[in-house]
This record gives sequence, C-alpha cells and structure tokens, in this order.
Amino acid sequence: MTVNKKEKVVITVPKYIKYAKLSDKRRAKYYLKGKKKPKKYADYKYNKDGILIDSLGNPVIANSKSVGTPRFKKINGQLFYQGPDSPFLRQKIVSQIKESFKKYVKGTPPIKALPVQIDMEMHDVVGSKNWDLDNTWIYFKCFQDVLVDQGVLPDDNILFVTKAAAPEFFPVQEEEDRKLVFTITTDTREIIQTSEVYKEMSRD
Repeated sequence: MTVNKKEKVVITVPKYIKYAKLSDKRRAKYYLKGKKKPKKYADYKYNKDGILIDSLGNPVIANSKSVGTPRFKKINGQLFYQGPDSPFLRQKIVSQIKESFKKYVKGTPPIKALPVQIDMEMHDVVGSKNWDLDNTWIYFKCFQDVLVDQGVLPDDNILFVTKAAAPEFFPVQEEEDRKLVFTITTDTREIIQTSEVYKEMSRD
C-alpha cells in the first residue's frame, strides 16, 4: 500500500436504475370490512371473511388495474430510515442497485495508491423539482460496497476511503441521458501523507 503516488479512476454508470423491481406479479387486494369503500360499491355487502363482494358473490378487487403486473419501488434513501417497508424489501432494493453497478466496475484494476477520495456526479432531469439530492445517498453507499466486492478497494472504511461520495447534480434534458459518474482519486493531502497511521499502512 502506498500514498506517494496519485491514481485516478472514473467509472460511469449510464441510465442508472431509479426503480427496483419488488415482484413479478402484484397480488390482488380487496376491500375489507371496517375500511372505507368507494361510493360506487355502496350497496355491496361483505362476506363472512369481511371481504367486499359483488352481486354474484365475487370479491371486489381494489387494485384491478395493477393486479398481475410487476411491482416497482422508486429508489429513495429516505425509505431506509422512515419507510414502512420490511428489511427484506430494502435488501432487495440494495441488491438490485449493486447488481446494476457491477458490470461497470468489473475489470477495474485494484487501486494501490491509497487512501482515496470519491466524488459522484448525478446527471438527470429536474423532474418534479421537489426532490432532495441527499436522499440519493444509497447509490454511493452501494457503489463503495461494489468497489470492495470487486476487489478495487480492500475495504471502504476510513483507512481506505477518506472522502465518501456526495452527489453533485447536473441537469439533462432527456431521461435517457441520465448517468452517474464516480471519480476515485488518491488522497494526497499533507495531513494524510504525514499521518503516522497512513504512513504505517504504506509500509505494510
């Protein structure tokens, strides 16, 4: 391990995923007794199981337009600390983000000039104009994990990464032009170069 030379690696992820696929087919949902039902079903009754049924005794499907179709979830770091989703679903989202990054990281030679600093550019459409850039943190966390998984970095703790990626926004006109650009550079700051901890690492 050395800190006496500088390396720079740029990894671009075009058309990065914005939605994670949670299931292939959505299950049917029904109107349950005790919950509000649409006015058009005002005369409908409930069966012994508390499910709203039509005049023929068939359960009324509440999500008739989406049942049987894939279920997707918009990727947003906020759902990881205040969302109602289960740990299983959150892990599923993380796994899909990492998998989408792997093909762009795979084959990148191990970085020898350590530690590094990582920057992230987010090129995307402005869209609804009311979303928070800091809620995209899950992307750079997953990216750093993939760097380790693919052997580009030994680990992503502070001995190897002294600046974690933070998003910088670049507006584009078309959704198809969206991309993430990660720039990894050796940390050559004097405080790092003269630190006994990092100097000891360079002798290992």
